[in-house]
Amino acid sequence: MKKTVTIITFFLSFFHLGAQETKSFENIVSPCIYMEFDKITHVVFPSAVISHSVGNPEYITARTADKACNIVALTVMEEDFPGETNFSAICEDGQVFSYRIKYHITGKEHCQDVIYAGNAVMNSECHIVIGNSHNVTEVFFPEKIRYCRQGNEKLINVEYGSNFVRIRPTEKKFTPSNLFVVDEQGSMYEICIVSGNAESYTYNISSKRPYVTYVPANSIEMKKFTDKIYCKKRNIYSMGIIKNKMEFSLGNLYIHGDYLFFAFDIYNKSYIPYDVDFVKCFIRDLKTSKKEVQQSIEYRPVYQRDFERRINGRSHNRFVLVFDKFTIPDNKSFDIEVFEKNGGRHIKLSILNQYILSAQILKEKKK
Repeated sequence: MKKTVTIITFFLSFFHLGAQETKSFENIVSPCIYMEFDKITHVVFPSAVISHSVGNPEYITARTADKACNIVALTVMEEDFPGETNFSAICEDGQVFSYRIKYHITGKEHCQDVIYAGNAVMNSECHIVIGNSHNVTEVFFPEKIRYCRQGNEKLINVEYGSNFVRIRPTEKKFTPSNLFVVDEQGSMYEICIVSGNAESYTYNISSKRPYVTYVPANSIEMKKFTDKIYCKKRNIYSMGIIKNKMEFSLGNLYIHGDYLFFAFDIYNKSYIPYDVDFVKCFIRDLKTSKKEVQQSIEYRPVYQRDFERRINGRSHNRFVLVFDKFTIPDNKSFDIEVFEKNGGRHIKLSILNQYILSAQILKEKKK
């Protein structure tokens, strides 16, 4: 009898301990974010984001904003995706945030695509601008721009200078899209871009100051230097690629003051004309394995010499880009990508730091 009681006591103690070990987890509240294909959503966090992830990368992608490490840009990859997915982020102060993501198209002219997480300071402004494929829309901001990203990159072409943005829609009529801008002072601006006609396509965000742009370099001097480099004979012969009967190479590299001057040559070795759509430059990690995630930061020139956008068959073209002087670590490369309009002959040139360090001095002629 005593043995039976002991066995029963043992099992009761075992189940009691099992009950103690079973604990319920506290769920993190996950608000819902509604997204649409033609607009980009930005989530502003109270501190820098050290890690983030999405549930289904075929539905949405997440990317930390360049030069604004507490902001993550969310982009829809599949239009009208079914059900829902999720997004989570971990900040350097230890806070964890989680969101449910659902697709919901409104097509309305509104500014509701900036989400503030936790105790992040709300300091964004909302503005609506009009654009179409026949006009360029310009927006001037009070301070220099640190970060700029548009919603539908195929529908809306955007280029920005020191404190202004140029918006060029590719279609006459389009679904409302958006643009998100962060300036050097940390102020944020959400711009809703709508299709239509207007008496003026130039907008001044600040009513307290006139239309003034910050000129990073003397344009007259820059034109003089770039014209000079454009006509120089190439002195670099070991940096180039040949792909799809297109030859893309670095012809000259000079340093003058605080600026680097890159001269690039493109040869079209086919009989099919090559129309340049746009040129983009990035500083990227060198990949050491296929599974390694490659991080990239877009790097924009401070000045660009205009060049012919069409490279006829069996012909050559040259363009010059000017950047604030820089160097890169040995585990990174400076990539220049040229995209063909309505074509697939995209070409990329990767320049290592050893070439940048070998830049020659651009000498001025003595008067």
